[in-house]
Amino acid sequence: MRRIRATHQLTQTQIAEYLLINRIQVAQYESRERLLPTKALIKMSRLEVALDKNDGALTTTAELKMKELQVEEAALLEKALTPLQISWFAVGKKLKQARAKYKKTMEVLRAIPVLLQQLSPGKEGEFEKKWLQATEFTLLMGMKNYGPAKQKVLELRQAVLEKQINGLQALIKNFTKTGSAKKKKVMEDSAAG
Repeated sequence: MRRIRATHQLTQTQIAEYLLINRIQVAQYESRERLLPTKALIKMSRLEVALDKNDGALTTTAELKMKELQVEEAALLEKALTPLQISWFAVGKKLKQARAKYKKTMEVLRAIPVLLQQLSPGKEGEFEKKWLQATEFTLLMGMKNYGPAKQKVLELRQAVLEKQINGLQALIKNFTKTGSAKKKKVMEDSAAG
């Protein structure tokens, strides 16, 4: 009994359910504390023969139930896919905004030295100089929110989300493709039988 169970990766509970006994009795039969009744021995040999000759075919009922499960699993995967896609688009939008803001900031930062050189001497020029320096400082401090490092983080986040989306899409495609092929085979078998 233990050999059959191990060979076909069955649990003591599964064997007990098949034989209509409790798991403790299965353990006792396996440890040879008790002798296996003839009726159970016959049932076990039928099970072993069936498992050894198993061609992988399921009953029509099992095939249809498997299809239902695949549809449910595909729906769950689709449900998990939507938030990932939304996040991917949101990260893409933030990245686009960060790049645009960085580009404009760099244009202003490059213009500041030119403006500083063109300042008129005196009080008015001194005020403009302080204002340009303050603007430069503010822009530089804001760079942490949209500069190259932040852009790289957003790019990496988007790449991770893309891989997750592609993985889920492949799973969904596999579920629907496998399910369709199995359903077609079940229908053909039903028509032939």
